[in-house]
Amino acid sequence: ITTAGALAGAGFGTNPGALTMWRYRPTTPAASAPLVVFMHGCSQSHTDAAAVGWTQLAEQHGFYLVFPEQGTGNNPVRCFNWAGEYGDVANLTRGQGENLSVKQMVDKMKADHVIDPARVFVAGFSAGAGFTSVMLATWPDVFAGGAIMAGLPYRCATTVTTAYNCQALSTHPELKHTPAEWGDLVRAAFPGFAGPRPRVAIFHGAADSIVSVDNQVELVEQWTNVAGVDQTVDETATVAGHERARHKSGATVVVESWRIVGMGHAVAMGNDPERACAPAGTYTESRNLCAAYRAAVFFGIT
Repeated sequence: ITTAGALAGAGFGTNPGALTMWRYRPTTPAASAPLVVFMHGCSQSHTDAAAVGWTQLAEQHGFYLVFPEQGTGNNPVRCFNWAGEYGDVANLTRGQGENLSVKQMVDKMKADHVIDPARVFVAGFSAGAGFTSVMLATWPDVFAGGAIMAGLPYRCATTVTTAYNCQALSTHPELKHTPAEWGDLVRAAFPGFAGPRPRVAIFHGAADSIVSVDNQVELVEQWTNVAGVDQTVDETATVAGHERARHKSGATVVVESWRIVGMGHAVAMGNDPERACAPAGTYTESRNLCAAYRAAVFFGIT
């Protein structure tokens, strides 16, 4: 993993969000390779983001990785500011703040490597997952899909107080919306956008006490509405004891939702029946499912 640009933004654009860019180049990149951007959670760094299985997948399948890294200058506990900063919604507004910095990282990768622009994806855990919602809403013309792991819907909150309340969404029903209302919040992030919307995979621990599992329900409502489908599940399966639900538009799965039985606030790792990934780093749990691998399968890059 190598760095590209420090906090001042040298190397990958104006960097208005003052983030650090870390990137991973596989030993043998695929021709016109995919790119995955993965964002860490609060109190974490790029090393935690890299530890959940993405680098091994990238090495095996020849795709590139970017790990944006938050600094304490933006957030005292290194959270990506998925709810804005103290009432300032610049980070949630297309072309501003942290979302523009992440988009500039994608532009840097496209400039330096042979990247397939139709196979650029974004994913994250916790606050990084909340910011994945931001990136999918603000840059649907850049990302073909996303994976939200223990995250929250786009614009569930725009203040510090409501951010904490969104995390505890099960006790704050006033912050819930109808699917159409959630979808309207996304559509308002890029008015007039008429292109295809990103496909979305959602992972959440059934025993998460940090980010209420009610957020998963609201996320499904938000992204199915954005995709133009209803909330009726089209396909279900049990994988390694965990529940997977799929929503389709025709033959295409547009939203895939995983409920990880027994898991708290974490990224699922372990002895996946298809591809194991050993738990490493912080906020990971061995649950016989490799969420990074399952996201990569959903993206179609493995």
